[in-house]
Formats: sequence, C-alpha cells, structure tokens
Amino acid sequence: MDNNIKQLRGSAEWKANDNITIKVGSDYTKYSVDTASNATFLLVNVPITNLDLQFVDSVNPDVFPKIPIYRVEDFLDIVRAQNLFTITPPQFNGVQEETYGGYFTLTMKGELGGRPIRANAGLRYEKTNVEGSSVREGLVGFRYFNAQGLQPVFDGTVAAQTLTSDYEQWLPNFAVSYEPFDKFLMRGAFSKTIARSSISAMFPGTTISGRPGGPFNASQGNPGLLPYASDNLDFSLEWYYRPGSYVSVGAFQKWVSNFIGAVRLTGPISNAAGNPITDPSVNPRPGCPENGSAPNPACVSQPGDPVVTFDISSTGNLRDASVRGLEAAVQHVFGDTGFGVILNGTLVDGNISYDVYDVSGSTFALTGLSNSANAVVFYEKNGLQARVSYNWRDKFLLGFAGAGEPVFTEAYGQFDVSASYDVTDNLTVFAEGLNITNESTRRHGRFKEQLIDYETYGARYSLGVRAKF
Repeated sequence: MDNNIKQLRGSAEWKANDNITIKVGSDYTKYSVDTASNATFLLVNVPITNLDLQFVDSVNPDVFPKIPIYRVEDFLDIVRAQNLFTITPPQFNGVQEETYGGYFTLTMKGELGGRPIRANAGLRYEKTNVEGSSVREGLVGFRYFNAQGLQPVFDGTVAAQTLTSDYEQWLPNFAVSYEPFDKFLMRGAFSKTIARSSISAMFPGTTISGRPGGPFNASQGNPGLLPYASDNLDFSLEWYYRPGSYVSVGAFQKWVSNFIGAVRLTGPISNAAGNPITDPSVNPRPGCPENGSAPNPACVSQPGDPVVTFDISSTGNLRDASVRGLEAAVQHVFGDTGFGVILNGTLVDGNISYDVYDVSGSTFALTGLSNSANAVVFYEKNGLQARVSYNWRDKFLLGFAGAGEPVFTEAYGQFDVSASYDVTDNLTVFAEGLNITNESTRRHGRFKEQLIDYETYGARYSLGVRAKF
C-alpha cells in the first residue's frame, strides 16, 4: 500500500478591534492510495500426516483450550508437492481525491447583560473530485478446482477500470459561550460536518468466490459514495467551583444523512467478454474436478453451463439516521495535596437499532454506538506526575462481515498506569503500563456463542526519557 498526501494552504487574519477578528483562507489537498494484492492459494485438500503439527496449551483455556502450532512453509511445501499451489494474478486498486476548500470565520466577544459573551461563526466550502481505479486481468469465469471449491480464472490480459465522481458541501458552524455568573459557563454550538467513507469501499473492482452448488459471493466497490454529512447540535453547562476543579454536563444531537452502509444485490456478473459467468460444477465434464496448477479448459465455465446468481455486496448511501446523547464530567483537586480525581461518562442512543433475529439481509444500522466511562486518580506536584486510569466501553455493533452478517465487539475495560518526573526543566523520565490486568477483546456474530475474534496482547510496559533542546 502506498499513501500520498499533498497540501497547499493560505490564510489571512484581520483584527478589526479588540472584540472582532475575521479570518479567511483556502486550501487544496490531493490524497491518493494505491494497493496491490493477490491470493497465494485457495481451498485445498491435502494430507497433513507429515506436517509437524502440535497443539499447545492456550494462555486462555476458557476460550481456546489448545492452539495449533506449525510452520507455514512446511504446509506450503505439502501443497506444492501435490501440484496445488497457485497464485492468482495481482489486483491493483487506487483512489485519488482532490479537494478544493475555502472558509470564512468571524470571532466576536463582548457583554450581554453586563456578563462576558463570546461567539464564533463560520462557513466552509469544499469541492471534491474522486477517481477510483482497478487494474487486473480480465475475468473468464470459474474453474472446477476440487469437490470443495471453485477458483476464478483470468485471461492474462491486463485491463483498467476507472470510475469518477464529485460532490460539494457547504459547512456552516456557530458557537457561543456565556458566563451568566462567576465561575459558571454556558456553551452552545451548531455545525455541519462530513466524514468520508473508508478508502477500500471506493475501489471499483469486482471479486468473486464460490463453491460447487453455492453460495456464490461477489463484492464491488463504489467510488460514487457521498461522505457522511451530520448536522450537530451541542449544549453544555460548566461550573468551575475552585481552581483546577469543575463539574460539567452536556447534551448533543446529531442528524446524519448519506449514511454509509452495506448494500446487497443478487444477479449475474459478466466476464471480460461480456457474457454471464457460469457454474462448471453442475454438469461436470470428464476429468472434472481436476487437481492441478494449470487449468483444464474442460473444467472452466462454458456458455452452456448454468448461469451463476451471485450475492453481491457493495457499499452505498442509505437513509438518514439520528444520534443523541448525554455527557457528564467531574474533576476535583484535593487542595494543595497534588491529588485529584476525574470521572466522566457518556450515554448515547440512536433512532436505528439492529435486530439480531432479522435474517433478511438488512445491514442498515448505527455502528460503533455505545456508552462509555472513564475514571482517573492522579497526583501532580513538585515535578512528579502519576496516574491510574480505568477506561470502559459497552458492547457495540462493529460492522458487517461476509453475506451481511453482523460483528459485535463485547464490552471492554482496562487499567492503565503512568508516572513521570521532571529531573530538570529539559529532562523528564517516565514509565507507563497499559492494560496491566491483561484484559482481552472479544468479537462475536449474532449471538455471544458465535465467537469470531479473540484478541489478547497482554500487559505492556515502557520506560523512557524525554529531553528538550
């Protein structure tokens, strides 16, 4: 993968007086991503009696009692000896975005009812041109490779597919803060923001896979995706009741349009010659399925074979959604002792929920949405800083895997510790420990029993020195 970003920026500021400041600016960004990928082998059926395969005890026996250990190169040697090692032609994908932008902001401060008030208003304009490209050999069809698998076959002729799109956005924002009483602050803001989709979702190429009798799956990118657009409303109240100590509560609402999600279609897919891809395993010809690295033409899709109906996964802009939430935070410093605590939490909800019992294939849902909380105990005095923190996040829908199946990340919390000491104004020594209780991350399918991923990295510790020159 190769990423490149080029940017040009320019800005100007005019301070009309002590209470009014105006800023204007423009920018240009060119962002490009190029990737290359290929598969070394597909589904194979080989004897592994000569493979040095061992099962060792797991560090988490409640999840995986045993873990298989073997050398990958030894397994590949077995595949090569059976003449089943294949390398699919590489596929090159790329996306290039050019964004032209300009903005205007006005900052004002003064008094309302004899109390301080500050406001900021602005407007940003963006125009983005998108070009997605895929370069790969032309697709011929399927090869009836063995009783368990079908393998895509390519014609050896490299061709490029390029799709373009563009969009523009006006992004206003307004924020105001007002101090109606001493040590008490009120804030309110409205803004419109955008967030682009993942780069991989914009690659225009098509990939296929299948097994004899199905299922047949395909995936296609969509360079025409519009970015998420969100209208945001935020309010908060803050009370600074003593130096270094405060209490704050807030509420927010977000109206999200151009929501990006998985789109599922069914239908045929054409090969490089414009003909629908067919299934050579339904009425196999003599000598099929085969077991060799070079395709037997008799085992490759023919026009007389049944046309394949694919489950096609892509990404598209779906209907609108909204998110709302409450936030609260407390920081308290215990006089001049240097000790203090920080507590904060967020409750969040949306108007779209995902029903795990719905197997219709719908993938419109609010991903990444969950409650969270953090607690910190700290000490800061005489050049010594020390912190113990606990960070927790509730279960959330991570996204969707193949065939639109949901993936959930289970609730997770971890303890972290850190300490540092300023030896001099320019020299600091520090130490930190992350996940010191060795917590693990679990992801599952529709139900908790459908374990998909289990990640454990153990506790991580570091020591270091920071110096300023």
